[in-house]
Amino acid sequence: MALGRQMHPLSDDELRKANINPKQFRADRAVMVIVIMNYGGFVDETTLRAWGIDPDSPKILWVPEQGAPIFQFDNRQLRDIVGEINELLDAQGDPSGVCDFWFMANYLASNQLPVELLLHGQHALLIDLAKADLPLDD
Repeated sequence: MALGRQMHPLSDDELRKANINPKQFRADRAVMVIVIMNYGGFVDETTLRAWGIDPDSPKILWVPEQGAPIFQFDNRQLRDIVGEINELLDAQGDPSGVCDFWFMANYLASNQLPVELLLHGQHALLIDLAKADLPLDD
């Protein structure tokens, strides 16, 4: 199970093993959960399965201990553009980084939140922003 998919509270030892400061992680997580709640909250694995969606898909972002942010779905289907970006940015391997992508102001988009761009149909810009977020090749 990827770090992002764990639904039980992460222990300080698990966080340290992943080179994450437990105190900062919990503070950052609390803020991110509040922001995500403003965009509809979360959906759990059981609900996704009932919708016919594979919760193990690399195209789905999971917030540890919370679930999958609901903004990713429309009419019980994963939004294609969201799945493409989540997979490109490695949502399974770096859920915190992908949460940051969606829910933090992006200076390349005049400090707009990518989740807002999604809701306004700015798909081409989202792809450009996601590509700009990728690490540079050596």
